[in-house]
Amino acid sequence: MKKYFLLSAVIASLVAVGCLKDQAAHVKTVVAQPGACDTITYAKHIQPLVDMYCAYSGCHSSNNSPRVPLTTYAEVSLQAASIDNHVFTLQDMPLGGTMSAAELQQLRCWLDNGKKQ
Repeated sequence: MKKYFLLSAVIASLVAVGCLKDQAAHVKTVVAQPGACDTITYAKHIQPLVDMYCAYSGCHSSNNSPRVPLTTYAEVSLQAASIDNHVFTLQDMPLGGTMSAAELQQLRCWLDNGKKQ
């Protein structure tokens, strides 16, 4: 009986480690070149991304949304940590779409460099 318990514990540990490695492999890593982020602003770069991928009816629009609205600079910058987590770590946003590498780069720049308006 002890052998089966020990074997079960070892198998469960291996499965858990394998899942964690698999999950870590999926985290999107985006690194900007030095100076590449200096001109990234909400108005010019991030708002169009939010409008395209987030701020539409039923998702993150203003009044009729079941989720936190992301329609203004103040709303988006207030949710920056959550956006970072959902886009780059959990990778469950944007719903129903995938941002290009260039779009992800712009978002990463904006989040990491002061969230310029």
